[in-house]
Amino acid sequence: MNRALLATLALAAACDGPGPPPSASLPWIRGLDAATVGDTPTAATAERISGLLHTPADDDYGGLTLRADLTGDARAETVLASYQLGIAVTDAAGRLLARAPGLDASGSADELLAVAVGDGQLGTPVILVAAQTGGHRTSAISLSIYRMAGGRALQRLFSAPIELHDGSTIQAGSLSFIPGGLLYRAPDAASATRWTFNARRGRYEHRDDLPPQTPVGSPGA
Repeated sequence: MNRALLATLALAAACDGPGPPPSASLPWIRGLDAATVGDTPTAATAERISGLLHTPADDDYGGLTLRADLTGDARAETVLASYQLGIAVTDAAGRLLARAPGLDASGSADELLAVAVGDGQLGTPVILVAAQTGGHRTSAISLSIYRMAGGRALQRLFSAPIELHDGSTIQAGSLSFIPGGLLYRAPDAASATRWTFNARRGRYEHRDDLPPQTPVGSPGA
């Protein structure tokens, strides 16, 4: 996505939640503390994921790399992310620790925009992935949240659209991390819904019994 547009959206979303976004590449996000962000794709990253997963390196989009402590042992793991090949986490020796599947090709606008690692106020680090899918006229940006879990699978905690494009029309939502949960406003919604983390099921769940929240600066506020 155009960097100037991302910066503009970051300013427009500035009142949607606590604190600034972790980077201009993630203008919809608030409350992700001490985030490390990767947003510069390289062909070498996709090739490295391909080697780890023993799959063809046929991702034309490249991949993103960042390093962060995901296990709490004060040693940095490496997060490798590719649109089609998925996400791979390796230890300091380059051994595969966990993985998550990629996305299917859907159109000319397909792109992995950013990957971030930070404190999502759950007591363990989370991995946040922003990806765009669709074509030249209509496309959508979605956010997915993962964390390390048992075995070699990354546990997906949440996934939802955060921005919709229809020609020159852009609808942007917001997502704020709060203790034990999220405030998520869909791109076409006037108010945010509250989501709480269910540790037993390993995912954020919409709380229908709680009233919607209207972030300052949102439509209808």
